[in-house]
Amino acid sequence: MLHRYSRLRTYTRLRPYRLKPRRGRIEDPAYLRWIRSLPCMIQNRDCRGSSDPHHVGHLGQARKNDYNAVPLCRVHHDEVTEIHNGPFQERYGVSFSVAIQGLNEEYRLTKRGRVDVDSQHQPVPAR
Repeated sequence: MLHRYSRLRTYTRLRPYRLKPRRGRIEDPAYLRWIRSLPCMIQNRDCRGSSDPHHVGHLGQARKNDYNAVPLCRVHHDEVTEIHNGPFQERYGVSFSVAIQGLNEEYRLTKRGRVDVDSQHQPVPAR
């Protein structure tokens, strides 16, 4: 005797494809190393130690994109994970989306060797 849900189970087991493929996590270890080399984007007297990449995404987003990361010191990284992105941005007057666009553009230019960057991560004009 067949169980009344056996057809449903068989259908899901035999269907190895998806109608819309899932996008996996976008990883770039070189980009994250570069983010760690930057100073904290808040830069106040509370900053201590090196920067950690803070992945910015929607709450509960399972797939993270390494290109949506901003540099935050450990103190501010702990704070943003505690109070979430919106209140954190209001408190310090920063915009993660604008920072991400600028970081991605700077990384794209420096990765291709078009622009040199000094110790404070400011573009140096070509000679």
